[in-house]
Amino acid sequence: MLTWELGDPRFARAPLPAIPRDYHEVIALSPDGQSVATGTRGGEIVISARGGPFVPAAHRPDGAIELLAFSPDGSVLASASERLVLLTDAASGAPLGEIALTADRATLLWWSADGARLVIDTARGFQVTIAVQR
Repeated sequence: MLTWELGDPRFARAPLPAIPRDYHEVIALSPDGQSVATGTRGGEIVISARGGPFVPAAHRPDGAIELLAFSPDGSVLASASERLVLLTDAASGAPLGEIALTADRATLLWWSADGARLVIDTARGFQVTIAVQR
């Protein structure tokens, strides 16, 4: 995989961090382009930084990984499976917290520009906003 620096007049290509071949169900690139996270149908999450090792997340959700989103500073990865949203430290893979969606499922994860809030859009049209303290 390659990224293109569109701000560069030569459109320089830069390789993304390596990811294992079997982790391509869902993918997210950190805002600075230095890390990539991937998730599987089996519920596994792997984070890889440029030049660094693969970091498996320290916990597994309740099913297939459906959504991934890095915080604006790239330090936290939010992931969603069918009824669970997990927050993971992007550097270590350590769990930071979880949010159970007992009557709904996440369809979109997005962060406020300052990274203080994670917003979860749901299949039933609700929007859940979580204050994230670090």
